[in-house]
Amino acid sequence: MGVLLALLLLILAPAVAPGVQRAVAEPSPTSEVNGPFVVQAGESPKGDELPEVADKIVENALGEELYLAMRAFELLPKDQRPINTQVAVFTFSWIETVKDIPESAMWVRDRYHDFMSRLPEEIRKPSTPAAWQYPLQATMLDGESYAYDRLTEELGRPLVDPYGNEQMLRLATGSRGSDRHSEDAMNEWFERTMTNTLLHIARTDAERGTIKEVVQWMKGKAGAGIAGPRGFCNVCVKKIAKWGYSFDKRLFIVPYDAYKTAQAKLASTTLLNLKSPLETSYKKHAGEQIDKALNKAGLKSPCSHVNSPQAMGLSAQPMAAGPCGPSSDALTGALASQQNGGIDFSSLQLRYLSDDGNSSVKYAFSGQPAKDEQSQDPRTGRQALTDSMAALRTWLALSPDKFWVNLNPSEPDRIIDAQLGRTNAGRALLEADWQMKQSEGKLLDPKTAFGAEYWRRIGISDGPVCYSSRMWIVPGDIEVRQDGSSLYVLKATLDVKAKPENVASLGQASCNADPQKTARNAQVEQEMVVPKIAQAVNTAPEYAPLRQAFLARIVAQWIRDRHDKGETTSFDKLIGSGGLGPAVEDGAWRPQQVYDAYLRSIREGDFTYKQTTRVGDTVVTYTMRTGGVDFSKLKPTELSAADMNRRIPGLPETIDKSAVRATKATDGTLWLADTAKAPQTSVWERIRGFAGSRTGILVGLVAVLGVLLLFVRDGSAFRRRRSP
Repeated sequence: MGVLLALLLLILAPAVAPGVQRAVAEPSPTSEVNGPFVVQAGESPKGDELPEVADKIVENALGEELYLAMRAFELLPKDQRPINTQVAVFTFSWIETVKDIPESAMWVRDRYHDFMSRLPEEIRKPSTPAAWQYPLQATMLDGESYAYDRLTEELGRPLVDPYGNEQMLRLATGSRGSDRHSEDAMNEWFERTMTNTLLHIARTDAERGTIKEVVQWMKGKAGAGIAGPRGFCNVCVKKIAKWGYSFDKRLFIVPYDAYKTAQAKLASTTLLNLKSPLETSYKKHAGEQIDKALNKAGLKSPCSHVNSPQAMGLSAQPMAAGPCGPSSDALTGALASQQNGGIDFSSLQLRYLSDDGNSSVKYAFSGQPAKDEQSQDPRTGRQALTDSMAALRTWLALSPDKFWVNLNPSEPDRIIDAQLGRTNAGRALLEADWQMKQSEGKLLDPKTAFGAEYWRRIGISDGPVCYSSRMWIVPGDIEVRQDGSSLYVLKATLDVKAKPENVASLGQASCNADPQKTARNAQVEQEMVVPKIAQAVNTAPEYAPLRQAFLARIVAQWIRDRHDKGETTSFDKLIGSGGLGPAVEDGAWRPQQVYDAYLRSIREGDFTYKQTTRVGDTVVTYTMRTGGVDFSKLKPTELSAADMNRRIPGLPETIDKSAVRATKATDGTLWLADTAKAPQTSVWERIRGFAGSRTGILVGLVAVLGVLLLFVRDGSAFRRRRSP
């Protein structure tokens, strides 16, 4: 239904209400930039028409992006809020394949990967300040994000480059006063950011001399979609055309006109009337996404946003808190953008689960306080919920001996287990392994102070250095508290291991270094590099998916252990079943893409450094890094109630309160809790589940032995069977 409505929004549609003649109009003949519009010129929907219009906006991917940008800018101080907001989506994968590429841009195609690596850094830390201040949100979205999936479906253009990379740029800008419109801010940001990025990858004066032309070329190719509450004013239309931007898809809520005209006033009234319906529509839309996230783990919302509890075969018993109770719970409210509780949604991790094995599962996520507006994007929280629940199902359905990944150029057939490679959890592990190698490569850059010290300590001044090693990620310190049918995860760190390893591949000679030098270099690696990588793995934003998968792995192991002891859990049917179901990735990503990127990096010399010694000789140092992630074994330390209370005083009470509102624990973490319904299990399924458990098997054996003893007693049973 959502896809159908999104399509209707972008084509001519029948009237949805008397006051709204068409859901969408064709683009204005005077411009290829303006339109289509949800509300037509001269119209102002009222009453029952407003929810329908709001639904059409939110159900469109560009409309959702626009609503969230408008809402985020409303949180700014009153004197900084923009009069108008605009969201533009840009892609760059076409650089690798587009045919009509000008000669001046060929060098950008040759360095496409450098460009895509540098662009996120330029976004995070701009090389030059903006020409003037304006509301801004600039985010690189990748293939793991909910927003990326939605926009990919809506925009309909190829967003994956030939190497499998999935990235797009979401740019939200606001106006600043009457003379600086939101499109002015978009153009200022795009020109400045693209210019700075290209300056970083250009190598010659000739290439630097073409940057202005290349940026202009990008304007006409990169635009995938644009949205705004008001259609461009006449002056702005001329600006967009003059600047050379082109967008494949467009969405505007209402047309604009000259300031203080009847249409301008009507546009303002319409947008004001839509404010509350948009919030309601977005809450419903977000609730549907939460339902889908819970379904990844075989759970259901206690009051489904998609179907009624009765239709789902679930109990309709009211709850003290929750989406269908008298008050909205903290987790649902936060992820539906009603209240964010000041949490950095990217840091959310599943750290509590209570399962009575009967009808309900209570779970809670903890996170860190938000540092900026962008970290409070509710879609990031919904993605954390979705990925965690999908990982929980993966770790339950598959055998632990499959929980590893391996990037080694000499082992192309042992990258990842085939089933694990179909899941988001497998993707998190494999991409973390590749990210670890890139993190190490940046650390060892001899142009940095750290890299220079590393090469000095391994003896670069004494001549060629030959050292290769294997570095991999494993579970570190895990501390849990089990209280009956509840699990608290108080500590969960990842550890990084490293050891020397001889590697020969891709035409590179293997390292046959002196054993004493190898031992020395290994010690330097342990002292300098490993702690830095471990710190990044446990704290850096790029490893957040790995950490979320790791916490789900700990919870899943606890569920497995209870199941093996014969205790009834809500997940008994999943454990060891191999039934990945909705946890299977349905996007374009494949494990081979990561492996190919790794090999390409080796071929292009990312693991080779050239250094100049004190006497001026050139020394080529060859290093090959292999590695992996191994979650096959966990060894949690169980804490007592007193130990947990010393670590985080009053945590059970904190989690109870967090079911109603975001609650801060004594260690500074913020908690959000919710309750889900376990799938209904028939009596026969419970008997079958019990029979398959360890306790059930023992009971069955005792029963069988009892029957055998009954029949063989005195041999009478066998004698009677032989008689005619």
